[in-house]
Amino acid sequence: PGVWSGTTCDMINATEQPVGPRHCNGGLHAADPGSTACAECEPGRFSLPGGMYTECTPCPAGTMTDPSTSASALLCMSCEIGQYQPEVGQQECVPAPKGSMASAIGLDTPQPCTGNTVAPYEGLTECEECPPKLRPDALHETCVPCSAFGSDEGCEVDSMTVLGLGGAA
Repeated sequence: PGVWSGTTCDMINATEQPVGPRHCNGGLHAADPGSTACAECEPGRFSLPGGMYTECTPCPAGTMTDPSTSASALLCMSCEIGQYQPEVGQQECVPAPKGSMASAIGLDTPQPCTGNTVAPYEGLTECEECPPKLRPDALHETCVPCSAFGSDEGCEVDSMTVLGLGGAA
């Protein structure tokens, strides 16, 4: 189960003797119980040293294997802040989309901006507060002007507009 075996030649008795079981080193696996060699783990999968693996384990959501490192098949790396990964067995993380953030490492879902905040760019680690007289759009991607009456959530009544409207009557 997850190891490779082979044979060795017994010179005294002129017979082949099984060798094994042998462990595949970390980052490797035996394709089947009768394999005579270890194979590298596929991208997005890993195996630990000293294991007996017939297949490599997919990295969990929120993590990835980094093909640019020599240890990529040995361990999964958590997604960095600003990024997330919703699927298992991946080799890269994706930036948090506009309107959301990824404020911690190892996230499998981005966190939506709430209240009077927005994320106008991908990959943000925190949402930005809208300035006075502006409020977030429905997707929390950009700040838009408040209505003249200040009835929008997060907006205050603009007294100069109210005075101007009252004087126009």
